[in-house]
Amino acid sequence: MSLYYGLMGYFLIAALILYYGKQHGKKDSIYLFCTMSVLFVLAALRAHTIGNDTQTYVWLFENISRMSIQDLNTNSRYELGYLYYNKAVSIINGNPQVLLAITSLILIVGYARFIRKYSMNVWLSVYLFLVMGYFGSAVNILRQCIAMIVLLYSYSFIKRKKILPFLICVILATTFHKTAIVFVLAYPISKMRINYKTIGAFTAGTIVVYIVFTRALNVLFSYLPIYQYYLGGKYMEGGIRTASVVSFGITLCIFLVGLCSGAYKRESKLVNENGIATIKENNENQIMTIFLMFSLSVTVISFKFNLLDRMSEYFSVFSIVYLPNILRNFKNKNLSVLLTAVVIVAFTIYFTTIQLYRPDWNYIYPYEFFWQH
Repeated sequence: MSLYYGLMGYFLIAALILYYGKQHGKKDSIYLFCTMSVLFVLAALRAHTIGNDTQTYVWLFENISRMSIQDLNTNSRYELGYLYYNKAVSIINGNPQVLLAITSLILIVGYARFIRKYSMNVWLSVYLFLVMGYFGSAVNILRQCIAMIVLLYSYSFIKRKKILPFLICVILATTFHKTAIVFVLAYPISKMRINYKTIGAFTAGTIVVYIVFTRALNVLFSYLPIYQYYLGGKYMEGGIRTASVVSFGITLCIFLVGLCSGAYKRESKLVNENGIATIKENNENQIMTIFLMFSLSVTVISFKFNLLDRMSEYFSVFSIVYLPNILRNFKNKNLSVLLTAVVIVAFTIYFTTIQLYRPDWNYIYPYEFFWQH
């Protein structure tokens, strides 16, 4: 764990030096470069044993490099977008480490762009990106993470109410991971407002869907026989997995903090990186609160069908900017600082516990470079 403790310490010390020392107009960009570039190096140069699925992706890449373009269309196991992406990389260089490096660059830059654009507290968002497990996902579930980056990019179209480019992004994301189709619901639910009626409707709807889900899924599969292999499989076991329960608990806590802070209100106080506060019409927190609530609903339903827990991540990922934003907006600055410290300690303990007792969730510990294996 010394590597990761070193990273955490580096992230926090860099934040103290940059944000609480001499003011600098580009401190967010500097901080992102100094921290995310380190994560990129670790992701790009990792051994093939780092990440549960890395070896599978390396095997797939090596096979695709020997296949023709026409042969790719006959592979029904993986999405075409990811297959063509692999083929393009293999034409550039057939070394699978190049695939991991290019993919890592896409993911790390994509997350950095998202944080830079939407977080009011960049350093805390970067810290959460590491300790909440999103870095671990970036070296593990590559297809879904590429899809997630595309969907995070589409968020700006939701805010600007441009449905056509939003739908194009969703379709593109599904060519990397089919589960990304669930994000098409982000557009209509983003227009909802958080109030007691909305929360009640989501709660009631979740309970109803949970009760009838298995029967409804059987009916759906009878019309879509291509997906019948899910029946009786591991995704239909219905067991409440530890990972899903933990994910639900974390998202619920963040959601409740958002409600208590009043972050869901459309009129918000925004503080820029120079410490200047402005009050303006802003639906950022409103939308992200809705997204977290939807993520909670999907996670509960995933207790019946485990595959759905991946779909909830397309919405819960917004927590890495949502939580820092609501902590920044607390009127009582002492309370804001105290809660920030609590968040840092709590998620540091969470990250340590997962790596020591549940390393199989991502297999990023112990870390190895590719030349060490």
